[in-house]
Amino acid sequence: MEGLLKKMPPFGVQMTDEPNGRPERVYPEDRHGWPGLKEKLNAEVEIKDGKVLSDALGGKAKDYFTENISIKSDIGKKNGIIIRGENKFVLADSNIEMSGDASNDFECIGAAVSALSGSNTVVKNTVIKTSGLVKSCTTAAEKSNLYVYDSKLECNGGTLPEGYVNIPGPGGMLTPPPGLGIGGTARAHLSMYGSKTYFKRCEITSEGWAALSTDASDGYVYLEADDCDIVVKNAGYGIYSDGDCHVVLKNSRVNTLSHTAIMAGECTGRFEDVKAVSGKYFIMIHNVMGIPEEIACVAVDGGDISTGEEAFYLKSCNSHISIRGAKIHSRKGILARAIVNDDECKTDTMGKDVFGNNMIIADSELCGDIINDDDERVLSVYLTGTKLEGGLNNVHLSLDESSRWFADKDSVVAITSETYKNQIDAAAGVTIKAYVFTEGDCETISLPSGGKLEIINPNGHITDENTI
Repeated sequence: MEGLLKKMPPFGVQMTDEPNGRPERVYPEDRHGWPGLKEKLNAEVEIKDGKVLSDALGGKAKDYFTENISIKSDIGKKNGIIIRGENKFVLADSNIEMSGDASNDFECIGAAVSALSGSNTVVKNTVIKTSGLVKSCTTAAEKSNLYVYDSKLECNGGTLPEGYVNIPGPGGMLTPPPGLGIGGTARAHLSMYGSKTYFKRCEITSEGWAALSTDASDGYVYLEADDCDIVVKNAGYGIYSDGDCHVVLKNSRVNTLSHTAIMAGECTGRFEDVKAVSGKYFIMIHNVMGIPEEIACVAVDGGDISTGEEAFYLKSCNSHISIRGAKIHSRKGILARAIVNDDECKTDTMGKDVFGNNMIIADSELCGDIINDDDERVLSVYLTGTKLEGGLNNVHLSLDESSRWFADKDSVVAITSETYKNQIDAAAGVTIKAYVFTEGDCETISLPSGGKLEIINPNGHITDENTI
């Protein structure tokens, strides 16, 4: 592993101090070629271009604006209300309760509310409850816009058939892919195929798998939740950013048994003033069935985050992570760890020098280890205006003049910036082994708190008596 530390990171962008920097795309649009919706859907109410196309409620649904309706069905593959077309349609002050097993949420089958075919749909002050396999509360697809305000979504999932085996992909999963390490049988919300979805002041609860999910982007999907309360009772995630998807959590409270968020491939996630409590990770990033140049970009601005295990768990992926002014506490004591993914679908680097994992931590005081166990990718950490306490293992480290690092356990790093000796300290009995890239002789320095700094460079390192 230390072989990665004996050279500078492969790309200069890794050491940028711009917290929201994002590399250029590296491949053309629409590379996935998702098939789109193929199944004919059957719903209690169908809306087209803002007008009622069919209504099984005896005429209670109205053109353009429908309120105070109640939809209840136990037919698993039947949808509640489907909205298609360009005119705006509003559903307000209503109640939808759907049960029974659906078959494929990629096709929006059985969802309580589905915004499709370029529609503009607003849901206000409405309660939506579903029970059954892959029975979503809301779905958005086909370049539609869905706005959900002051509403409550409850997704309870169902019971799997005996002997069920998951086959990941859009063919009709009844459970999440095994590589995610979660469970459950339904996603409360699913965004796909060029859609944009906005949740505001909502309560979203899922039995497992997912509260807010993205998939099958077909080049672009946007999903945002603002001032929402999100709960995932069993192993699952609060929000997911899949390839070519862009998710935003703002001013929200997220409580999950396992993951606050999962990200995959080339995607973005922004987390602003989020209060998150998770049994495992704040964000898990992985890359499966992709290409080695893909980069997940994360921005965490403010917020209060508590995790049972690693805050950031990076599985054979490239990432650009910006943290500014956030409180992050890992009960395991690990701020970030990069590993080689054990998922059989992981993306191979094919021997290329890839971007790796790049963390920029600004205006923060954080405790926790940062560990790189991925022997194919560099993990680079840039501190600006930050105090960090914890062990660093196989990490490229850069500090601006106002930053400090205190090692509370043995560490191995490569220092990639001009760094003053008084910026680094270590507890008594702790040794920091530091590779450097400037000229001079190798030496061992005693640190103020009793630890040691061993400076290693075949070319030497000392430029003056104060810098490393």
